[in-house]
Amino acid sequence: MSSSPVSPEEHVLLLLAPTEDTTDVTVVLQDAGFACVSVPSLDALIDSLQDGAGVLVVDEARITERAIRLMGTAMAQREPWSNLPIVVLTTGSPESIERLDNLNLFGPATSSNVTILEHPVHDTTLITVVHSALRARRRQYEVRDLLTHLQSTNEQLREAQTALQTANETLEERVATRTQQVRTLAIALTTAEQRERTRISQILHDHLQQLLHGAQMWASLLATEDQESPPEAPSRITELLRDAIETTRSLAVDLSPPVLRDEGLIPALEWLADRMHERHGLTVDLNVAQNLSVPEAELRDLLFRVTRELLFNVVKHAGVSTATVQVSSATDACTVEVVDEGTGFDPSRLGTHIDSENHFGLVSARERLSLVGGDLSIDTSPGKGTRVSVQVPLHLP
Repeated sequence: MSSSPVSPEEHVLLLLAPTEDTTDVTVVLQDAGFACVSVPSLDALIDSLQDGAGVLVVDEARITERAIRLMGTAMAQREPWSNLPIVVLTTGSPESIERLDNLNLFGPATSSNVTILEHPVHDTTLITVVHSALRARRRQYEVRDLLTHLQSTNEQLREAQTALQTANETLEERVATRTQQVRTLAIALTTAEQRERTRISQILHDHLQQLLHGAQMWASLLATEDQESPPEAPSRITELLRDAIETTRSLAVDLSPPVLRDEGLIPALEWLADRMHERHGLTVDLNVAQNLSVPEAELRDLLFRVTRELLFNVVKHAGVSTATVQVSSATDACTVEVVDEGTGFDPSRLGTHIDSENHFGLVSARERLSLVGGDLSIDTSPGKGTRVSVQVPLHLP
């Protein structure tokens, strides 16, 4: 049964002179189960080291000045964790040791990992030394793998830190943007509330109060005992009170249409179309999808009020007597489009001080929609009409 191939990092590289002793060394190591690779020359050894090695076994005859120079260069380029074990086979004579010392074999690049064995070396000694060298080499690989893991972890931490910093910066920007949106909306709501109060005050003062005051005057004539009351007084009082009741009913309906609360969005929009025609002479072509359903009462109310604001803008600014309202529904959103063929305007001026009086309601509507995850887009230009598209989710965020 063939064994699985051994990684080059586990190879025992052999750079030996072709003698009987070196042949015995190769056979002993192979029989002991080591993956031995014999290299024919110093250059071949340097090439093999590029792929990795577990231990180098070299005969002293192969250790020349050039070999030391090349090995020193190779060792100098190694990773900090790497220190290739070297086993040198020598005769052990004083001349051999002196020669190796003069060649600086035990220099800084190699001395900490060089083992000297004298010929003839016992098989067990050779096997034990090579086995120990490989075990030390494996510990180096473990250090390498740990360093690689730490480096990868540090890179991941740096990336996570960068992502967190970016997220924080983005969050700060979003908070600042949303804070500004809330401020703008608060101003818009305050302005809209004040306008509504002014409108109600004018209705109460200029119309309802005058009706009640007139009824009071006619009633006072009826209560006068020293003169004959006008015969039309009762009918006039009835008429004035009827107008007053109608005014209060109309005001109450404008503030909160019962049809929206009781019957839903579609009947409310139909009522609104009739109301705009009756009160302002604006003909509204209403097209509503049959499958329209907005479950959230708050969103139905918001859609109704924004649509009413857009139709009021047509009445006030477009200079036309017709408008189209298209209402459609998708899986997760409802869209309302209000289109007119009127004067249009420059959308770049929307929300600026110079345009705050004309289209402030659009800014307010956009801010209110953004708070529920909705959106308002405007397609217009001077003289080209206006298309306003409002989109809201079918469920509150």
